[in-house]
Amino acid sequence: MSCDQPVGPADIAEAVRQILASHIRMVDGRCRGCFNQSSRIIPHPCTPFDWATAVEARNLTLKVVNA
Repeated sequence: MSCDQPVGPADIAEAVRQILASHIRMVDGRCRGCFNQSSRIIPHPCTPFDWATAVEARNLTLKVVNA
């Protein structure tokens, strides 16, 4: 996906899935996704993980409210 293309709900959902799958807690408390992507030692939960869980929670709340 390039920066000049519009981002739709499917693109956001895929980004959330990828972040939640890769940004997991390692045994020592670091985020595996941040470490693998940029060798940063970031405690888990990291900012991308927080964003993904917030988006997921919002979507689930909207499904319940609109049901």
